[in-house]
Amino acid sequence: PVVAADAPTLANCGFDTDKWTQAMHAWTQVQIQSGIKQAIGSEREAATMQETKVAFEERLAAFEKTTPDIKVVLGNPALPRLSREAAQIVMQSDLGVQILYHLGKNPEKAARIARQSPIQQAAAVGRLEAELRAPPAKARQSTNAPPPPTPNRGASAPPLDDANMSMK
Repeated sequence: PVVAADAPTLANCGFDTDKWTQAMHAWTQVQIQSGIKQAIGSEREAATMQETKVAFEERLAAFEKTTPDIKVVLGNPALPRLSREAAQIVMQSDLGVQILYHLGKNPEKAARIARQSPIQQAAAVGRLEAELRAPPAKARQSTNAPPPPTPNRGASAPPLDDANMSMK
């Protein structure tokens, strides 16, 4: 619990029990209010985390239909764990399941990310998400157009014949 301030003492109140009773009552009310605020915040955070978990599990089930080996890939005990912050980012991402699958298929990349600090891990997850969101590079398409013409090099200088040349 968050302590708003130190509890009043009789010495602080000049050994007046009436003042101390009033100060103690006020201090208790502040403690109760801060406890209530903290409990409400914890409850909201728990509800948000539950919603995030449910949404992630729905995305996982949808992805499992197209990629049946995802449970095997994610169930690898040798895969390193992400920090709590990076894991929350992955779970909140629309591509969280694809990110985890990619890391499961590339364990050396997952190990490199897991060795970083939590902030660096979060940044790496963001870069990986951007990489997965990027459209695949298009292959070069051949056309039926003829090749471009070769440029003319221009005329060359006439050959010089020393015997027929004048001094000018």
